[in-house]
Amino acid sequence: MMRRWIEKHPWLLLSTALAILIAMVFLHLYTIRTHQATSPRVLVTLAGLVFTSLLFGIFTFWWHTWRFFAEQTSTFASHDIDEIQEIMFKPYMAVQMLETKLGRLKARYVDLERISQLLIFFNYALDLDRQIRTALNLGHEILRLDAMLVFLQIEQRRFDYRIGTRRIEDRMADLSPHDALVEAARQRINALVDLDKLVETKFRCFTLPLKTTDPDDEIAIFPISAWNRLVGLNVLILPRGNNMRTDDRNMATLFNRYLAIAIENHLLYHESLEKERLKIDVNVARRLQRDSIPTTLPSFPGFDLFGLCNPCHEISGDYFDVVNLDDDRLLVAIADVSGKGLPAALFLSKIQTLVRAYAPQPGTTPASILNRIGTHLQQDQLGEYFATMQLVMLTRGRNEVVIASAGHCKPLLVRATNGYVEKHEAETGIPVGLFDTSHDPYLDFTIPLIPGDGILIYTDGITELVNPAREPLGLDRLRTTLEKGPHQRAKAMVYHVVGAMNQFKGEAPFEDDVTMVYIRLEADKKK
Repeated sequence: MMRRWIEKHPWLLLSTALAILIAMVFLHLYTIRTHQATSPRVLVTLAGLVFTSLLFGIFTFWWHTWRFFAEQTSTFASHDIDEIQEIMFKPYMAVQMLETKLGRLKARYVDLERISQLLIFFNYALDLDRQIRTALNLGHEILRLDAMLVFLQIEQRRFDYRIGTRRIEDRMADLSPHDALVEAARQRINALVDLDKLVETKFRCFTLPLKTTDPDDEIAIFPISAWNRLVGLNVLILPRGNNMRTDDRNMATLFNRYLAIAIENHLLYHESLEKERLKIDVNVARRLQRDSIPTTLPSFPGFDLFGLCNPCHEISGDYFDVVNLDDDRLLVAIADVSGKGLPAALFLSKIQTLVRAYAPQPGTTPASILNRIGTHLQQDQLGEYFATMQLVMLTRGRNEVVIASAGHCKPLLVRATNGYVEKHEAETGIPVGLFDTSHDPYLDFTIPLIPGDGILIYTDGITELVNPAREPLGLDRLRTTLEKGPHQRAKAMVYHVVGAMNQFKGEAPFEDDVTMVYIRLEADKKK
């Protein structure tokens, strides 16, 4: 009864203590005036004054504590207030309270240590869902929740449910995407999270943007973020009637940060594996492509030929080939496909296969081969892939070449008599695979030659080569280079052009593939 009355009226207790203290002060002063300083009565009043001062200090502490709890009731749990009030009236319980608090601190320390071990036990070689499930089981043990649901962001556009677990008695069960809890969590995310702002910032933020504050104390949404990159969301379903304490929220925040790092590491690990596999594929494709391009050209009576293909990346988008049709005919092909990388290499491989398939057939000409290749590619409907091509046919004993072009660079003719370089003005046609070529749009053109004349067929990587000042090499500089070049051998002429290109570009890198073939009619050709 007394304790209940004091708890209800603490100010009366403080006022009474203050009145007794004032009375003891006046009593002691009066006793000193009327009695000797060492008299027993003076000592008794002095002892009473000291004792009253101690009581006043205790009562003041109680008063301050009650006022503090009245102002900070929302911060402390009710059982914390009860424990401190118990200590006021039963001081011996302070030891028990400290032991309880130390036990809680030890448990939190163990929880922190277990969370820190999360990255160690994450096996990145295994399935991601399996690893997240293991992490959620740990989260259940630490936070004592009803359910945890993980939503991962997809293509920086939305959140998709990935995996979730709920507690059923003493075991954990997976939640299917159609579970009522998953739908409730999805609705809570849509109502609470500002998805438009996340899309605008490409899911990079330090705090989760919210439309409104969360009114539901039983569903808590925590960001799964590594640094400022939002990986996903973790929706926590609390037991009915329970609210998250401040330390529980801190533990949940820390848990989700470690979970974000683990998920990020898992994605980076598999991305590195994919890059390694792609690197192996690129190396295989580069080796196959290198082997498909002739390093030494076949000897053909009456003509001197030399060519090279210099890719600017691992895989070239250019190619050239030389095909023996029969004992009297030789076909030289050059092509430049759209794009770079593996798609370009595969498309080039297809074109090379088609050239080698159609060229040996009786009565073929460069134009007929291009017409058939264009029709074949149009039927395959390869979409955005196309190629510019040029085919040159050499015939034993003839001082001429037959050429057909599909949107390719016009060949340059180097005349032996005066060294003049002219551009052949024949129609170039359209690239193969770009439009319908069922009407046979490609035509043959015959170029007469005299002994010593040469023809350069090339890709646009030569004329579009730039120097550090971003000036292109251009057709005029290429013609000047050919005019000054050695006309006696095809190989010497090709290397002369390469040397001039290197001198022109300086420290600037090659930005496109470079391919060229020089064909020279020999003066001492055998008929």
